[in-house]
Amino acid sequence: MEFIWQLIFFLLIYNIYVVNAHLNTTDEKYSKFIIEIYGEEDELLDKFHLNYDFLIHKFEEDALLKKIPTAQYIHICNENDLKEKNKEDIEILILWDTNKINEFYKSLPYLNAYPNWYTNIKKQGKTFCFRIDNVGWKRNAYEEICDSKNKTIACPNLIIVGTTQLTYRYQKEDVANINKYINNYYKKNGVSFESLLNKYSSNDYRIDNNWLAIPVLIDLRILKFNETTFDYCNKKGYDLHYPP
Repeated sequence: MEFIWQLIFFLLIYNIYVVNAHLNTTDEKYSKFIIEIYGEEDELLDKFHLNYDFLIHKFEEDALLKKIPTAQYIHICNENDLKEKNKEDIEILILWDTNKINEFYKSLPYLNAYPNWYTNIKKQGKTFCFRIDNVGWKRNAYEEICDSKNKTIACPNLIIVGTTQLTYRYQKEDVANINKYINNYYKKNGVSFESLLNKYSSNDYRIDNNWLAIPVLIDLRILKFNETTFDYCNKKGYDLHYPP
């Protein structure tokens, strides 16, 4: 009996080791990246290796990334992919962010999300690099994008815009609806996406019954009003009601 328990204990330890070794191998494969930092004149400013920690969902070089002084845009790829292919041959996903050239640290949440997204896509047999452009609020909202007849015009896959700017992009047919992704979220989680949003803001992301965006940041502000003013106006015959 003692021998059996020793054998079971050994097998347990061995299996734990194998599982850990497998996880470490998986992490090693998907955790190493190379990032390039570019300036206003499209010049390469810096290039270095990054190691992603899947336990805390951040790059180990987080402190270094926060101190990047200038970045018009960054380009990041998995290290193993770059060994197998030329950078130009790998599909790239482009995000336009609202930051100024000296505010790259504000883009770190998107950069830190990339390895998890990449790993999920890689396990489906696909791969992609990621590019973040710091273009500011004005270009994000109003600059012409994605002209099939003019390849010199930029064509970002994702854009960070304010809710007041979304309508303009929609009217110009710059925005694709994401209804199928919202429906898939409901099927997968059993919770409607709309129920997760504040009731006063859910319509900000949907036009003509089409979901066009998801909130990255919701800013709620308290509006105070003077009841005396409304009461006075009502006494004067104005049909003025308190805000809801």
